[in-house]
This record gives sequence, C-alpha cells and structure tokens, in this order.
Amino acid sequence: MKYKVSDLAKLLGVTTNTIRRYEKENFLKSERDNSNYRWYNEFDISKTAMIRIYTKCGFSHEEIKNMLNSDNDSIICSCENKIVEIEELIQRMKLLKNWLNDNVKMMKNIKDMENSYKIIDKLDLKCVFYAKGLKLFEERERLNIIKHFMYTFPKVQLIQLFEKEDVVNSRISPYTGWAVRTSDFKNFFEENEYIKSYTIKKSICGILKTPLDKENDLDYYKQIRKKYFNDILDYINKNGYSIDGNIIEIIVDAFGNIKTSLIYTPITM
Repeated sequence: MKYKVSDLAKLLGVTTNTIRRYEKENFLKSERDNSNYRWYNEFDISKTAMIRIYTKCGFSHEEIKNMLNSDNDSIICSCENKIVEIEELIQRMKLLKNWLNDNVKMMKNIKDMENSYKIIDKLDLKCVFYAKGLKLFEERERLNIIKHFMYTFPKVQLIQLFEKEDVVNSRISPYTGWAVRTSDFKNFFEENEYIKSYTIKKSICGILKTPLDKENDLDYYKQIRKKYFNDILDYINKNGYSIDGNIIEIIVDAFGNIKTSLIYTPITM
C-alpha cells in the first residue's frame, strides 16, 4: 500500500513538515509519481516510527542517521551506550527530586520557625567560595571547581559564611559561594585550598528575611544582618551557650518578593 505525506503524518501523529524534514535529512526516500507527489510504503512507516522512538530515547538526529547506515552490532552498541546515559540521567533526576524535597522541607520549616530558633544537631558541608565581601576571586582552578559545583552537583546551595571574629565585632564581610552536603559530595577533585569542609555538631538555626528590592542596598544588607547577629548573640548568652565558629547562611528562596535564608550559628552548650 502507498501513503501520501499527509497519510504518513496522520498515522504517526506528526506534521507533514516533520516528514519532509526527515526526507531532507535522508532518513526517508519517497517515490514520485508523474505529478511529482511523494508516496511512501509500509517500510517507511516502520522506519519513521523507529526514528520517533529513538528520538524520544534521547538520540540526536546525527546519531540516528549513523545507525541507519550501520550493521546490527553497531546499533546494539549505540543502544547500550544510550542506556548508560539514561541511567545517569535517572540518577541525576533522582538527586534533583531529592533537592526539591529538601528545599520544600526547609521552606515548611521556615513557616514553623517564625520568630523562633531551632537547635540543629549537625551541619556538614563542602564549600567553594567565589567572593569575599565585594572582591571576586579569579583563580583559574577555583573557577573550574565553581563550575563543577554548579553543573555536576544537583543538590547545590548558595551560601554565605561569616567569620566568628567579624560577627563578634559587628563587621559584615562574608564569603559567598556554593555548598553541597558532604554526603552528596563526590571526589571529582582532591581536597585542596579551594574546597573547604565545614562541619559543626550543634548550631542554632534561625530565619532571616530580606525584601528583594533591598538586596542591592549595602547599608540595609549590613544593618539587617548586624541586627540578626546581635539578637542571636544575646540569645546565646542568655541561654548559657557560647558561639563556637563561623556562621553559615543558606539561601532557601529568592524567587518571591522576599529573600529567605536559614542561618546556622555553631554553639557549645
């Protein structure tokens, strides 16, 4: 049986332009009648269906074109390689799902923690920083590591680190960078001067909310954090605790009109 372009398109649920594009890319070869109309046969249906399926599996047009001219063993090899890619993608999507779950939990915790503090048993991070205050770091190796943090680790968080001495002396000049939980960290790099481990056994977790239209106002930025640190230091002193290291701020939400952060202050009890 012979099929017109429109017939083939209907049977496969695609547009006629898609069929013409497949032919232009030499996936298909139609027969022409005396009026120059294109006609396709049963084999063209099965071939086009397979092209669509392989496309859904993530094969590029170039990869599909190579398979069309290959023997069975080569096709098997191409499919096995794609299976490995898909498995890696599945694992990555699972990590992204976990990140979303973690972030949803953090955002829900923020609702429950309004005007209060919470004692956290442990925070364990691997960090790379790209700035100190307003100064950007530009070492090539550091920038390479920053890129891998952003694109290799799905569960990455934007953080700021405030040194204990600065907080106690009301100075606001944080390190800014990216962090992943140590449990999610894979050793793409050996430990070096750019990858910092940050582990605390106990910390007080509190909330800081900043109107997004104020984030570029440096005076307001410093003022609101100084107030938070003064409040948390008062709370620590009143409850008989001691500040026990650098403070980490993890940015949880920066999409709405309010930027929301969780701030972890390490303590000894």
